[in-house]
Amino acid sequence: VPTRHLLVVHVLAGAGVVPTITVMDRFVRAEHDKGPGSVSPHLYHRSADVNSSHQVTEHGDGTTRVIVTGTLATAFDALGLIEE
Repeated sequence: VPTRHLLVVHVLAGAGVVPTITVMDRFVRAEHDKGPGSVSPHLYHRSADVNSSHQVTEHGDGTTRVIVTGTLATAFDALGLIEE
């Protein structure tokens, strides 16, 4: 939700989600910086039960860190994207 007029959504459905997160992050940050109506420059994961969401990106020093914990970790694990 980079602005009050824009929602960016991607369904987690395989390994393609990993590079997609990078593209979505760049897009959301660019849209968020366009002026009035800004909401958040971060990506969030909304769980399958639709009752919770949590921030999954952190920005600092020109970098983005994706935080794979909680429901996002559960979803990544179900897709086989987390190595033990």
